[in-house]
Amino acid sequence: MYEVKKSFLYDKAVRMHIPTFAWGVIFADIETININGRRPLDVLRKMSIWVKIPFNLFLFALFVVFGSVDIETLNHMRADENQRYGLTVTFGYFIGMPIAMLIAALAIFLLALTSSVAKWILGSAPFRFLGDISYSLYLLHTFFIEWPMKEIHHHWVEDGMNYDAAAYYVFLIFCPILVLTAWGATLFIDTPSKNLAVALDLNARKDKPKPQGKRATVKEKGCFEFCMTNW
Repeated sequence: MYEVKKSFLYDKAVRMHIPTFAWGVIFADIETININGRRPLDVLRKMSIWVKIPFNLFLFALFVVFGSVDIETLNHMRADENQRYGLTVTFGYFIGMPIAMLIAALAIFLLALTSSVAKWILGSAPFRFLGDISYSLYLLHTFFIEWPMKEIHHHWVEDGMNYDAAAYYVFLIFCPILVLTAWGATLFIDTPSKNLAVALDLNARKDKPKPQGKRATVKEKGCFEFCMTNW
């Protein structure tokens, strides 16, 4: 049996997260480039249907295969026969779960560009809601996982419950609680904070932006007036 490699700060802070953020920034910048009314990623959007079909199937397969890889330490706790999938796909975790998640994320991103079905699914109300609360969800999920979920899961396993069954029950209990908490944080903390940051930025600019659409003309305010109208 292989031995789980020790996790260092570099692994958690750099190797696991920086590549995902970097690729997100890269694709966001590419998408905003406009050269004579054309965007670089339009090449993918305008592919022939006969090219799109096998390409989309390949992307979906990448998403399913690599998106199903679990964290190495959790995979190691399973029975030997249940560890084979993660070990096989990652070549014995040579590429690691973060890289597997990055491949799955890039696959679904490209699929959204080339598949109208994927675009419709990701643009549906449930997915738009999850997109709205995603940042708060990201910030809060570790708190739930590392404290109540792990504690209850460990308690149930110690009492004799099957490891995987305990994990499923903990997930079913805490997933709605996590979503509701993230929604509340988005409504009462994240959104007001972003609105305050935008107002502060506009008020501090030397050259005020011109009104666009329904946005009113930016009026310069003093410190007291700004605080009274934005807090």
